[in-house]
Amino acid sequence: SSSKPSSQFLHRIADSVQSVLEEHPHCSTAKLASCVDDLSNIFDFMGPILHFARQDMHSKTESLKAVAVERPTLQDVVEVDKKRNTITRKGSPARNLHRLAGVLTFMRILLEKLLSNPRASLKDAVWHAYERS
Repeated sequence: SSSKPSSQFLHRIADSVQSVLEEHPHCSTAKLASCVDDLSNIFDFMGPILHFARQDMHSKTESLKAVAVERPTLQDVVEVDKKRNTITRKGSPARNLHRLAGVLTFMRILLEKLLSNPRASLKDAVWHAYERS
């Protein structure tokens, strides 16, 4: 569906994002992955046009979940790939983390717009977030 998400739903996701941002860069890898999983639920409200973005987020999140035990913090994700010289390699956990950081920025701006103006259309809020992220 492409109806607008409830305020309660948006606040729950915003709290999850805020919690991750407050802990950065010492946030746990598993916590970030859980946050992105929560965020991906907002795509249910955006219709099929952004389905690819949800799939992309999912695959990048899964790569972080796969290394969460050996790399418990986001800083560990980056440090290990630096040492292995794989930080810029497509599919590396650190590169996926970088991409997810961009998604988090987009989603933070989107949530701020939707929460600050309950009458804003989802389309306008998405465009606003896209332009600023």
